[in-house]
Amino acid sequence: MISASSAASVPEGRLGRVIFNHPALDFANTHLYLGPEIKDPQDPIGAGPVMAGGLTLALQEIQDNRPYFDSESGPIDHWIVDVTFDKEYHHNMSWGAPRCRGRGSGMRWPYTDPHWILPELRDNLLGLARFASMVDWANFTSQNINRQIKSGTRAVIPIGCADGTIAVHLAAARHTP
Repeated sequence: MISASSAASVPEGRLGRVIFNHPALDFANTHLYLGPEIKDPQDPIGAGPVMAGGLTLALQEIQDNRPYFDSESGPIDHWIVDVTFDKEYHHNMSWGAPRCRGRGSGMRWPYTDPHWILPELRDNLLGLARFASMVDWANFTSQNINRQIKSGTRAVIPIGCADGTIAVHLAAARHTP
């Protein structure tokens, strides 16, 4: 497998054309360090919708249906030291991907000492793996359905994808200070 990654979360122009569509590359790969919600989170909720939005943008750039992989994301500006906060933040980021046609969670940069994914974060990934085992991803040719999903409250951010047979719809609650 041959790829080139980019530190630009959603590269544009010439770099974007290479990253997302160069014929010599087998898959597209970026690092989704988008905005303060992911890079320096102040609440654990906002990262999920931002991750879903970034992944949606990346997938829209791919012209030939090649695989896409988020090989790095997480709190790059300041490490999260509160494990409870980090577990909720990671949960929302991890579930941001399948809500918008992603096939996995992407890779979280640990930012821990020792450098490893905390057991609480592995619990999040186990839940995602259990969910993922119920979908035939190889044949799930989904489209983003965010605009078709209606919510009765502004406190919920609806995000989803569907292929006419299966729909994946998960809602994120807005953080209100």
